[in-house]
Amino acid sequence: MKDEQNNYSGGGDSDGHNTLPEEKPNKRQIKTVFPRAAAQLALESLLANKVKGDTITAREVEDGTGYPVEKMRRALRRWERSKNFKLIPVPGDGYRIALDVDNADVVRKSTESERRKAQEALRVVMITDRAKLDDQQVRRIDFLAPRVAMRAATLDRDVKETRKEFKLSERVPLRVIGDGRSTEKI
Repeated sequence: MKDEQNNYSGGGDSDGHNTLPEEKPNKRQIKTVFPRAAAQLALESLLANKVKGDTITAREVEDGTGYPVEKMRRALRRWERSKNFKLIPVPGDGYRIALDVDNADVVRKSTESERRKAQEALRVVMITDRAKLDDQQVRRIDFLAPRVAMRAATLDRDVKETRKEFKLSERVPLRVIGDGRSTEKI
């Protein structure tokens, strides 16, 4: 019965009565013991009221956390995923939280980047001199070669289709005026 009454997180006295847990450390104490954790907490509180379209400047991150933005990249990415946002790098300024209209461009750019990486992987597979490899490495290259080639071809086709679709969606529609024979752009 005494064991059930003990508060294991805060401990208990010798009579088995619950005692108040120790005070939580304040921010200064956390900073001295776990500086990176305190900086991440400071970053989360700094970003709490940010909405889509806002800019997160490098100076803002550095002033709020005490660390340069490069050291806080992982915490920024974790926050980005938890809030379902997309951070777009702004050269010389920091990051901007993407608006919904920006997401199509972000997807297009990441697809093109993926295509370039697949083409580079295919190029590396093609230039590899198999005579200088041992049997296990040759098997790996032979296993990967057709898969990399298919992936590169698929991505290349997808990027071409995406470019075509974007061009079609950006065209200005024609409007028929008068007797139907003459057209002019809107």
